[in-house]
Amino acid sequence: MASVFKPTYLRPIPLGANRTTLKSKPAVRFTDRRGKKHVRRIHVSRGGELTGKMVCEQTKWWMRYVLPDGTEKREKGFKDKVATEQEGARRERMAAGRASGLLGVDPKFVGMAIASHLKAYEQDRIRRGLDARSSRLRMRRLRRMADEVGWPTLAAITPDSMRNFMTRLKTNGSADRTINDNLHAVMTFLNWCVQHERLIANPLKHIKGVERPRNVYVRRSLSADELRRLLDAAAMGGRTAGRGNPEQRRLAYLTMAKTGLRYHECQLLQWGDIDFGGPESQSYLNLRAEATKARREEHLPMNQELARELQAAKPPEARPAERVFRSMPHYQTLHNDLKRAGIELVDDTGRHVGFHSLRITFGTLLAKAAVAPRTVSRLMRHRDINMTLKLYTDWRALSAPEEAVAMLPDLTDTGTGQADTPNRQAG
Repeated sequence: MASVFKPTYLRPIPLGANRTTLKSKPAVRFTDRRGKKHVRRIHVSRGGELTGKMVCEQTKWWMRYVLPDGTEKREKGFKDKVATEQEGARRERMAAGRASGLLGVDPKFVGMAIASHLKAYEQDRIRRGLDARSSRLRMRRLRRMADEVGWPTLAAITPDSMRNFMTRLKTNGSADRTINDNLHAVMTFLNWCVQHERLIANPLKHIKGVERPRNVYVRRSLSADELRRLLDAAAMGGRTAGRGNPEQRRLAYLTMAKTGLRYHECQLLQWGDIDFGGPESQSYLNLRAEATKARREEHLPMNQELARELQAAKPPEARPAERVFRSMPHYQTLHNDLKRAGIELVDDTGRHVGFHSLRITFGTLLAKAAVAPRTVSRLMRHRDINMTLKLYTDWRALSAPEEAVAMLPDLTDTGTGQADTPNRQAG
């Protein structure tokens, strides 16, 4: 049974201390430099003589517990006695669990089917209000892994079984990101089990994900001409050429390119998020916190051309909570539209075109229109302007350095001295 105690040490009795008793034993009473009063027992030697030193206690409690092999363990705890007692009992249970080969802190969790743990984990995510879509995807991954790897209980989750599963995924041609996503899902679940005392420790805490090369998938922006061709290809493609209504598909591309919305943000866009204003007034996007990546509410101006198209596409019976796009185009649909538009998926420098390219296009077109970088960063909803400049501004689409320096004014003296100084006054 774990117990707690405070270690003692000896100090000389201070000058001016008065003799007294403490629990019928000799002691001294004194006041320290800060004016605080103390009573300390006087140390007694083995022969029963007073040594002239007083017995002091450390400020923190220590825990004492016995390991399964009979060894007594002593470790420093906390200033709070109850917290130290609880920690000592927990470490004693952990030692007993390791010695018996059981992972569960509570014996009732040891033989419980992993499906029950997953169900409790899913309910806890719902209670915490986490994103429903990501929760469904994570639970689907976890249940598939438990079936494929063969994890009937938590005790069956071992580092070797996880390494073999990751190797099998790699051999079957799965992407590195897919392998890492599976590892992240199971690691998050096991950490949850530790927090809720279903596991003593995460058995996979030393498993590392697949090393992914950096900057191997760089996206580029689309030029204004390429964007027009993509929109025409989406509108003329027909239902057989891709998923979803062609006009809806075209409008989704246009919305992402003229607002900078991410794919998932565009998917969650509702009619109530759009303030169309009047015929001559500015339209705005009022993005909800739960529908943005940064979980922040945003109030942004909207391009009037896009506002007119969205207003024309809005059904008369549409409710504010109804989504603008009932179905978003699949990535293969985008690839088909790009091919019909004559746009290469990968350019000669190895840069790709994808859905996120439309967001990069938004930032690049603003920069090309000579919009101030700080304004571009605000419209892109970036807190760090460096991200806007480095990742979301395609410098290859802007003016070449040679063209930029050619735009500098001619300051050569032509003899009149007034070629570039129209406001110069005669002195």
